[in-house]
This record gives sequence, C-alpha cells and structure tokens, in this order.
Amino acid sequence: MTRHSKSNTRLFFYLVVITWFISALTWISVIQFLPSQTHSVNFSSTSNDWEQAVPENKLELPSFKEDPIIKLLQADLQDSSNLETELHSSVYDQIFKNHEISSVLSNLDFNQRCDLYFRNLYVADQNWKLDPDTQFNIDYNFEEFLEFRHKHYDEFKQEFYANRGGRDVKELANFIREKYNKAKENDHVQTIVEYLSTLRIFNKCYVTNDNRTQIEATKSFVNRQKTQILEAPAFVETKRERMTDFKSVGLNAFEHRVYPWLSFEYPLYEHWSGATFFDPPTLKTGQGYWGKRSTSKTYSSFLSEFKNKCNGKGLVLTMPDSHVDTVVNLIHLLRALKNTLPIQIVNFEPLSFDTKQKLVTAAQSDFITLPKSYDKVAKHLGSDYLGPGGLPKQEIWFVSVANAIDRHYRDKFKYFGNKFLATIFNSFEEFILIDDDTVMLQSPEYFFNIKKYQETGALMFRDRTSAFRKSDDCEFLKRLGPATIDSIMFDIPIMTDYSISRPFFDKLYHYIEAGLVVLNRNIHFNSMLVISQINFFSPISSKVYGDKELFFLGFAFNGDENYYVNTLGAASVGNLTDPQERLGPDDKPLRSQELCSSHPGHISDEDGHTLLWINSGFANCHYADIVDYSKEITFNTGLKFLPQDEDSFKKHYSSPLRIRNAIIPPYDGSIHVNVLGEPMRGWDQHKYCRGYTWCAYDIVGGLSTMGKVNRIQGSLIEYKEWEQNLFDYYADIWVGEE
Repeated sequence: MTRHSKSNTRLFFYLVVITWFISALTWISVIQFLPSQTHSVNFSSTSNDWEQAVPENKLELPSFKEDPIIKLLQADLQDSSNLETELHSSVYDQIFKNHEISSVLSNLDFNQRCDLYFRNLYVADQNWKLDPDTQFNIDYNFEEFLEFRHKHYDEFKQEFYANRGGRDVKELANFIREKYNKAKENDHVQTIVEYLSTLRIFNKCYVTNDNRTQIEATKSFVNRQKTQILEAPAFVETKRERMTDFKSVGLNAFEHRVYPWLSFEYPLYEHWSGATFFDPPTLKTGQGYWGKRSTSKTYSSFLSEFKNKCNGKGLVLTMPDSHVDTVVNLIHLLRALKNTLPIQIVNFEPLSFDTKQKLVTAAQSDFITLPKSYDKVAKHLGSDYLGPGGLPKQEIWFVSVANAIDRHYRDKFKYFGNKFLATIFNSFEEFILIDDDTVMLQSPEYFFNIKKYQETGALMFRDRTSAFRKSDDCEFLKRLGPATIDSIMFDIPIMTDYSISRPFFDKLYHYIEAGLVVLNRNIHFNSMLVISQINFFSPISSKVYGDKELFFLGFAFNGDENYYVNTLGAASVGNLTDPQERLGPDDKPLRSQELCSSHPGHISDEDGHTLLWINSGFANCHYADIVDYSKEITFNTGLKFLPQDEDSFKKHYSSPLRIRNAIIPPYDGSIHVNVLGEPMRGWDQHKYCRGYTWCAYDIVGGLSTMGKVNRIQGSLIEYKEWEQNLFDYYADIWVGEE
C-alpha cells in the first residue's frame, strides 16, 4: 500500500471516530435535558466530575457575600448584620460554589432549598452527624499547639516586644498562649455555628414543617423573593447532588444524625392512680385521660409526631427524692391557689416509691384544716373557696424520660440538664416550667392570661441585677446567632436589637431567672430543641450560670425573637431594715431603704405592683436544715432584731417569710461611689442563710467625691393589708403552720 493510501485510510478512521464522538455527545446532551422522573421539576442534572463539585460554567464564582442579589435582599432585613464578619455554615460555601444565588432563590421552593442544603451536607461528609460529645479543650502540649507556636513564633515575638516591651521569656510564652487561645476560640465558634446552623435548618425543614403558620409564611417569603429577582438562570443540580438521595433511607435515619442522643422512644407517663401510657396522654379539658387522638399517617419525623401528640395545659417540674418535702409544700400551695391544671413531675432517675406516695398523699388527701391566717382572707377568697374535701385535689403525673435518651448520652443531662428534658418531654402544648422551690402567688391560669404571653407564647422573668460578665463573653455569644444567608435562604431571622440590646449582652451576668418560664410548644418547639442542645457546648455553658440564661439564649440563637421578658428586674421581698440600723457619716438614717432577704421576687410590669412569684420556698431561709448556726451567729452584720443565739436563728430561719414590702433596685451598669455612705450598687450579698441573703436598695449613690449628684432611684413597693394577709396565708400553707 502506498504512503498516500495509508494516509487516506488514517484520515478516514479519524473522521469516523470524531463523528461518533460528536454523536455521542449530542445524544448525552439530549438525555441530560429530558424531564427527570425521580427529581422535582425545577431540578435538572449535569455531568460535573464526580470527585469534585465545580460550577457548571467551570468558572470560580465569587463569594456569595459579594453577590448583588444578597446585597439587595439583605437591605430588606431588620437590623442587618455585617456580612463580612458574621459566621455561617460552610455548607453554603459549597452550594454557592456550584450554583448562582439567583438560580437557587428563583427556582427552588422552601422544601427544595431544605433538600439542597442537606444533599450538600452529605456530599461534604457521608458520615456526618451533630455530635454532643464534641470536645472544646485546649491542650498546650498537643502537637497542634507546638506546630502553631513554631509557625508564628517570630511574628508573635516581634509583636510582643514592639507592643509590650521587656524581654521576659515567661511573658512571651503567655502571650503566645493567648494568641493560641484566640485562634482556638475562633475554631470553636465556627464548630458551634456549623452545629447550630444545621440544627436550626433541620428543625424548620423537617420538624415544624407541618405548622400551618410556618407553611404560609415560607410560601409568602419564597414568592416575595421571586418577584425581587428579575432574571435568573435555571437551577442545575451537580452530579453529586443528584446522586445523593438522603431521604431513601427514611426520615428516622436522617433524624438520628441530628439527634443521636435520642432513642426515638416516648417517655413513660404514669398517672397517680397507676394508669400508664407509652405516649402522651390526652389532657385537654373535658376529654379525660383516655380520650382518642387522631394519628397522622404523613411522612414526619419522630419529634414532629411527638409535638403533634402533646396537648392541653399544665405545670411541669423536675425533682430528686431529697426534695420531696419541698414539693409536698408546693402541692399544698397549689391547692390553696385552687389550681385545676395537671402537674407533671419529669425525671431521668426514677423517684422512689416512698417519694411518690408522699406526693400523691399531698395531692389527693382531704385538706380541710387550714391555718389561722385563713380567717383574715376568707372573705377575699370567696364563699366557694372550699369544697367537700377542703382545698381542691391535684392531678399528679410522673414522667420517666430515661428510655427516651440514648444510653451513650445519658450523662449529658445531669443536674440542670433534667430541666431541659422536662421542657421537651412533658406532654403539654402549653406549660409553666417551674423549679421545685418556686412559690407561685397567683394561680397558674393567671400566668397563661398575661397579655404578653398570649401575644408571644413565651414569657420569662429577670434575675437580680447583681454581677457583671466579661465583654469578650458577650461578643462570643453574639456570633452564634443565625447568619444573613440563613435568613435569605430559610427565613430564619437574624438577631436584632430586640435581643442584642438587652442587659445580658451589655455585661450583666445574671439576666434571666428561670425558676418560672411559660411556653407554648406549638409556637416555640424549635427554640425548645435549641435550648436543650446548647448546654452540650462548654464554651457556652461556661459563660452562664446553670440553666438560667440558656432559655433566653436558645430563643436568640434560633432566630426566634417572639418572646417576652418581664421588664422589671427581680426584687427583694420581705421586711424593710430598721432605718436606725443604717446610719450615715453624720449619724443620721440614710436616705435609701434596705430590704434583706434570701428570696428574689418577681413583680408584674403591667402595674409595677403585683407580686407574681418568688424563689427559694416560703421559709425565711430555704436551707434552714443544713445551715451551720454556730457560724451564722458570728457574722454580726444583720438580723439585729434577733437574739444572737442558735435557737433564735433556727426558729427564725424555719418560720414563714412575711412579705410587707419589695424593693427593685435601680441599675445602670455603673458603680456609684459617694461620700454620703449610701450604697454604691443595687444589690449586696451577705453571708446569712449560707450566703443566699441579698440586700436590695431603692436608692443608689448620692454625692460623688467630685461633688456631683450621682443618685439613681429604684422602686419601693408597700403592700396593702389585704395583700399582706394573703401572703401570710400562702406562706403558712407552704410551711405547714397551724
């Protein structure tokens, strides 16, 4: 064969191959754009590389924060945050590396956006889960720290000597540790942001997605965005997104990844009569405990099904066996308040048989013999106050949540953690969560009828305005709320001044007193779920005291600002100190009034007068049984009306608190040093009652050392005689006075 004929043969072969290749590509492109039978209509697929998700146009898209659409939509947000500095889930980076923002917002409805987020989470890590055991320890001997120090040593050394002077090697080492701490804290913040972002989105997408109000709101939200975006390309799935069908394994398996600490079994609900229920009983008024409930057959999560089974109103608390006497007193008081709502006592550790018997006896025995103080209030309470068995009997339920928690995570709910389990697993739609030593001075129904609760479905109360926190703590916590992109994608609001301007974020250490919280599950279930989980994170829990602030922060971190905090700070309630015991430098009584008590009181901001509830029982000292009286009588700083001997202290501490006045101290975040001997701050802690005694002052400051008036005024409340008599009666009921 000649060279020329061989060349023609080779050319013909190449032409055939090229023609076949072009035909194949054409066939593939046609197949690509045929309607898919397994994906929603707004999705189409693309043939991107399986190993690495890249934009369809093969160009690196700029940061989504710079997108004009984001800027446009951010302008609509109330109190917009700084896009450049706020933190967000890294899943968004992956989504918007592959998709133009306008294509997502214009083509995907709310449910499709949910699926897109979690598809990309699976693409990033097939084995992802929200791990409650995430550790936030800093180990300075760890290889990571040594590498960090080696990498930045010269840079930090130069900065240290330039800014601080001196050549102390130990100080330099501490400086490097501070730098490492800051770097690790930033890592910790991002870790928590990833966790909370996914938690918020999952809850809204798959737990409360059947809420009619939410459905209408998200539909309106998506439609409004579509009208704002005039031009947008079609949304095209990446190959990895298309191949990630996370729903095929079932929603329960998916939910396990978000809530690995749940066993996905219901708690055990035991009525005082012995009747036992393995899912929430029907407690709506008039239906009885065996009322029938419709069961949804829709595709829903465990938590969604549980939420929908909860019903009625009631009181919720948790307690150990050792507090049985306190809870007996509480039940007696609820009878005196004519409570008609069921009471659920929720526990992780089972209560003993003896404890249950005492509680049932307190709730169900006839209560006919009343203290003598009843005579003074009988007319006020009405002729129908007493029934055939005396004070009304109470419906007690015991709720065991142990089987609802995965055994590997049961240590996550020790101590205060029981309260979070009680918040989630009580069976009420609306409930008042109380501590076992909470003393209500109004009927439970009164709290449900408070106007601000009815408007918001979440009512909280303030603590004493007594201590300050580090400003760094405040900045850390502010960064954990929803990001702008959460709001734009999922209509999860960012934190606004409604939350950020509160004294908590202005360095006030104690803000919320969580001894009584009123909640509507149907409105705030997602926030309740966030509250239960932020306790897992030591960088958060280490910055607050116990459970108090976590209720408020759970709402803020969830982007849920439909809550109300009673605007008045806690008061000190009891009796005013004799003015002759408080003399100034001129040996004359001070202008301020003092009220020392171990009981914070909570006064309605509707009238600035009505006392709603108090903490720490109703005896003068809630810890009378464990006080070291030999020490108490040596303090000699107060209680001067008592003989300074152990027997007198014991009798006083165990006696009922007599409420005649209340003082809400003023607070402006400053210390008011003055030359008049007046208090410099609103609260002063004393050693009495094991350090639980606090003195409050209605006036703070006077004349500064510079001769300027720095006086600020709080509130001094005097209760009328009939109110004092009513408080005395309730106190006698609680303590057991005859």
